[in-house]
Amino acid sequence: NEIEQSSEEDSNDDKKPTSQHRNEMSNSDSAFTIKEQANESAAAAEAIAKAARREKDAARASLRNAKEDLEIQEDATNQAAVTLETWKGRFEELYELAREAGVDENRL
Repeated sequence: NEIEQSSEEDSNDDKKPTSQHRNEMSNSDSAFTIKEQANESAAAAEAIAKAARREKDAARASLRNAKEDLEIQEDATNQAAVTLETWKGRFEELYELAREAGVDENRL
């Protein structure tokens, strides 16, 4: 009977976690938690980076569109300047012709 009791006590002792075993379990839980937090942080960082890339791409597209608009406006301004110079030259010629024809300069 004593042997059976001793055997049962040994068996029960095996089932009870030792402080070392509890520490190992705690360390394992901590490591798992740290790894889980690291994975969550990495996923968040990846999401932020992805959003930043989308914003960067959108900014580049916007800049490209603005440059195209600027080129179009520059072409229109140059065309207007050429047209203005052409008409200015024509009016100067007309003025000279009218002056040579004897038109009063106050009327020109």
